[in-house]
Amino acid sequence: TCPHSGGACGGHQCCPGVPETGGRSFVCPSADPAWRAKGFCQLPEKLVDCLAPHGPGETTEEPGASTSTTAAPKRAKSNTTTTAERTTTSPATTAAPAAPTSTSLPLPPPITWCERPVFNYSLQWSAEGRNFFDEFDFLTSDANNGAALYLPRDEALRAGVATAAADHAVLRTGARAGTPTWPKRESAKIQSKHGWKYFLMMMKYTHVPWGCGVWPALWTHAVGVPWPNGGELDVLEYANDGAQQASFHTGEENSCKLDEQVTNACKPMPDTNGMGYDCDTAYPDKLGCAPNSLPLLPGEVWSREGGVIAVQWTPAFLKVFHIPSDEAFEDSEGDDPQPQDWDEWLVSYYPFALSEAKSPGSCPDPANVMAPQHIMLNINMCGDWAGKIWNTSGSCVNVQGPAYPSQCRAVDPLMEYDPQGDCCTQFIYDRNDTYGTSEYLHDRAYFNISWIKVFQADHDESVPDGRSGDLHV
Repeated sequence: TCPHSGGACGGHQCCPGVPETGGRSFVCPSADPAWRAKGFCQLPEKLVDCLAPHGPGETTEEPGASTSTTAAPKRAKSNTTTTAERTTTSPATTAAPAAPTSTSLPLPPPITWCERPVFNYSLQWSAEGRNFFDEFDFLTSDANNGAALYLPRDEALRAGVATAAADHAVLRTGARAGTPTWPKRESAKIQSKHGWKYFLMMMKYTHVPWGCGVWPALWTHAVGVPWPNGGELDVLEYANDGAQQASFHTGEENSCKLDEQVTNACKPMPDTNGMGYDCDTAYPDKLGCAPNSLPLLPGEVWSREGGVIAVQWTPAFLKVFHIPSDEAFEDSEGDDPQPQDWDEWLVSYYPFALSEAKSPGSCPDPANVMAPQHIMLNINMCGDWAGKIWNTSGSCVNVQGPAYPSQCRAVDPLMEYDPQGDCCTQFIYDRNDTYGTSEYLHDRAYFNISWIKVFQADHDESVPDGRSGDLHV
């Protein structure tokens, strides 16, 4: 039983925060020391230890426990020790044992960091150089009613939609395609041949797509699991001149609602989808959760800043980081990453296990909210998002393309199919080269990627090549 709250816990779990811990979660009394040392709870101590032999005059705390939360060094190679080392005082300075009590922990300082377990990550997979696209399958279907015509691999390479050089790879939109009644433009959608359960994924880039009619995405999803029951993380996604935000999607089988207080423990992270941190998704009413740090910035700014986008998935949480190019440091671009030191650059946080610990039943299986994930990159155009919001995209409506509303409408293809009347689609197709769309997109609508790398800790899992699929975007 969790002290002071009365909540049930067993073994490797966190107890919800209570006033005695300043609202911070702490280790279940029956958790073993090895699990405690992994740092899944906001306080790595126990209020009561039911594993320890308690005799007359013995303390119920673990000897030498400390509540220090000193921040790790920034912009430098980490010298952080393991959680067990970080929270143990030396014998020479250990205070005398306290009298038996379950409330002898001092009140901790305010929460200034999120979960920061230390993992020994090693490189498992990379896509870089001239063989960049060998690590991906090219998918061709579009479930979002867009104007993109996704090309197979050989056609994409011939058309210049996918190109790879010694130090970078480019994925871009291409030429006008289709017909006036089925207006399209060439593009590509790629999916990693490998999938992983728990990982640190990093992508270094110098440009991401942006602009009117453009709907790019870097995301992960499960292959072979009906969407969204395998989980989907939208790492980078926006449309037209809208702001970038990360979001997460679950279904009935992997339902998860994040706790607002826990999610905002590191820094303010409102749910920018307005769903109250409920990650369950059923369009158009349930959009999934989107805890994001503010301000939200448009794709043009993300492109101009460049840098590294990273995703850390552990059995307890998901984190998304963005480290701009001018703030890069050794382990943000090398092969010895130390994400426990990166909270300064945290842009989105999903504390699955802590949410479940605080509100049992809210995220019932936090370690398995996602099935093994594959990396996806694509550039869609118009469709269910960029098309229907054209009339509210200030740098697009009556700036690019036909005149609104006299010559076109903002069409929601989920309600009707009318690409010939849709402002966005007519701009993207540009039948008579009236709007200069080809040049406009050539300058804006492309990924320039230095590399993508996946690291895993010893306990993490991967799945083999050949499990390609195309279940969602």
